[in-house]
Amino acid sequence: YAAGGMDELERAERISPWRILGSGLFVAGVSAIVPVIAGGEVLQTAKLALDLGPLGSPKISTATFFDSGVYLVVVGLILMVFEAFGLRTTESDTSGAGSDDVATERTEVSQ
Repeated sequence: YAAGGMDELERAERISPWRILGSGLFVAGVSAIVPVIAGGEVLQTAKLALDLGPLGSPKISTATFFDSGVYLVVVGLILMVFEAFGLRTTESDTSGAGSDDVATERTEVSQ
């Protein structure tokens, strides 16, 4: 935002921060509930072994899905904060009151 302004930020973002945050919340929630549906406890983890043929068989923990969801929530929240700072700066720029006007008002009030 700092380099290009709010217009540049809106053009650059392909997915809105709300969607990133929402999809992360969905992924984290589903990964927490699926073990309950399968007869386990909330957030119970399991290890999965994938067979990728010549690439081998990597093992992955189901906790990775929850962690990925939390990561998306954090990234979405940070992007929302950047957007909010950009909106606040843009609104104050268009209000017509510059920093010189505010300084003048403060000195007049203190006298």
